[in-house]
Amino acid sequence: MAWVKFFRKPGGNLAKSYQPGSMLSLAPTKGLLNEPGQNSCFLNSAVQVLWHLDIFRRSLRQLSGHCCLGDSCIFCALKGIFSQFQHSRERALPSDNLRHALAETFKDEHRFQLGFMDDAAECFENILERIHLNIVPEETDACTSKSCITHQKFAMTLYEQSVCRSCGASSDPLPFTELVHYVSTTALCQQVYQRREESFGELLQAASTIGDSRNCPSNCGQRIKIRRVLMNSPEIVTIGFVWDSDQSDLTEDVIRSLGPHLNLSGLFYRVTDEHAKKGELLLVGMICYSSRHYCAFAFHTKSAKWVFFDDATVKEIGTRWKDVATKCIKGHFQPLLLFYSNPDGSAISVDDASRQNCDHSRYKTPVNGDVQAPESTVPGPKKLDLTRENLNALLGLGGLKQKSQNPSIHSSTFTRGSGQTSGGRGPVTLGTSDPKSRLKDISREVAQKAVEVRGMHPSRRDQDKMERRRQDAHYRGVELHTGTLSHTHIHTHRFTCTHT
Repeated sequence: MAWVKFFRKPGGNLAKSYQPGSMLSLAPTKGLLNEPGQNSCFLNSAVQVLWHLDIFRRSLRQLSGHCCLGDSCIFCALKGIFSQFQHSRERALPSDNLRHALAETFKDEHRFQLGFMDDAAECFENILERIHLNIVPEETDACTSKSCITHQKFAMTLYEQSVCRSCGASSDPLPFTELVHYVSTTALCQQVYQRREESFGELLQAASTIGDSRNCPSNCGQRIKIRRVLMNSPEIVTIGFVWDSDQSDLTEDVIRSLGPHLNLSGLFYRVTDEHAKKGELLLVGMICYSSRHYCAFAFHTKSAKWVFFDDATVKEIGTRWKDVATKCIKGHFQPLLLFYSNPDGSAISVDDASRQNCDHSRYKTPVNGDVQAPESTVPGPKKLDLTRENLNALLGLGGLKQKSQNPSIHSSTFTRGSGQTSGGRGPVTLGTSDPKSRLKDISREVAQKAVEVRGMHPSRRDQDKMERRRQDAHYRGVELHTGTLSHTHIHTHRFTCTHT
């Protein structure tokens, strides 16, 4: 069992909990029910992966104090499912409580509603974001809570900057956070053909920069690529794939290109954290899409085997990643999300978790049952203006030499428009709000742009698919570094499901 060796590295916290034949790591695997008409496979896949992420499961188990929203509390519903996973004798469990909590939470955005199919990737991201809000209910520009699983374990803290090799001009570094790093599958396959000897992380970096260029900050006429720098050391890194079709001819090529190891130093232009530079993450989970249906694969720590989850159906696949790849190729499964974990990772600190409790009575419930925002006496959060001084302090770039010719852009940041939903849709405009609004949108849109600028959308799509894509369109202001706002129409392929 080769994977056992990976998890039994000296000093690894995950390794300490694994003993062959013991019950210390995971309870016996269970499926999740998806009755006819429920269309819950997107949620079930996300929940199975979260449960099998050892770092996440142990972290959530330690937390109790949180800002509870009653029947619409995603935190409580998820903890309830995890408790059933651990103690129930049933082979398949209902995910109804979490489904109802999601529907209630996002009813104003008309997302994740009962009986309707939705996007597994956006479901995963929104669960993480809601867990953050349950633990740290105050809106802040940068979450520093040691008990926030979302930001302590999943979030990648980045900044992007363009530097012209011709004239030497550089733009202001723009900080942002992402929970999922999205890459175009079309761009990835092209890089695989051209760079066969490079690591998987390097292939992803090359693919993620295709089509993402800017004008020179000094307007010298050059088009330059954006450099993205990782400033922290996330213990769980999620890679998301953007497909140009739900029946892509690239499926097998993408599966064969997947690497079971990921070095963060290859994934980004530069990595500043020493632990992130040296560490190697292991592939431990994957959400796939096939035949209008979502399913998941997860590495089961106790048995050191890969397990396949298709709602209530649970099957062992084998000890090797190759076994998973073979099943995916035979089943025409399109990888949607990859989950890489640090084998030396540990649960979050709960030192300040007890202070994050929020009385449900603080939330007003009007006649129609809608839950409103809490009445808080805490002053509103301070917004971080993107001035040179604030950016330098945030990034630790005290001596940064700024050559941008557009000083008016220094205090400009992204904000979501009034039509923006929690699912990541809607216009993005240029304003003077906080930089964290770029959470989760930027890399997905960059990946989709890579598909569009290369003209790779298949002409065989019927009119219904094109209409659905237009309804789910993204907009992004891309000309940041020239001081202008250019709305680029971004189509995001959204998988739908009729499987029951």
